[in-house]
Amino acid sequence: MIDAGVPQLFLDALKDIDKYDDLQFMIREPDSFYFYIDTIYNSYKSIKDFNIVPVFEGSNGDVFYVYLFNEQEKKFAHFTLENDELYSDYGTSFSLMLANLLIDLYEFAYELPIEELSKIGREIGAQFSDELFKKLEMAGEESLRKFFESDNNWRKKYLEEIIKSS
Repeated sequence: MIDAGVPQLFLDALKDIDKYDDLQFMIREPDSFYFYIDTIYNSYKSIKDFNIVPVFEGSNGDVFYVYLFNEQEKKFAHFTLENDELYSDYGTSFSLMLANLLIDLYEFAYELPIEELSKIGREIGAQFSDELFKKLEMAGEESLRKFFESDNNWRKKYLEEIIKSS
């Protein structure tokens, strides 16, 4: 996974996820992926032409964050057991997938100060986390992410810039 761009810090943190109080309720090692993959692989058109390497899964074991690759294409993505589509396609950037995970953490652990969230981000390999959480705070103050569509627009406009700035 490191060759695909997944930081060793992230892989190590995933093995010791219990030390991250809020994050442990959001992600875990991809154990249930191995249980389900045989039953969905041939029936899900979105993944069937790819080799799949699981990176992590949601805490309920029904959302999978994966690295997909074949002769023509490589990408990070996530999908659910509920339907046959890639919910998000992060392209070749694990950092983009990680940034979206940190946004989910920001929304889930809203009581944590951004300094603590930034520390967690750095510990799991997101060197851009200080900048990300500052921009998220500013976006909240300016109501730039208030609705689903405006949140998507904000992510498209700022995430790659934030990641590259680190």
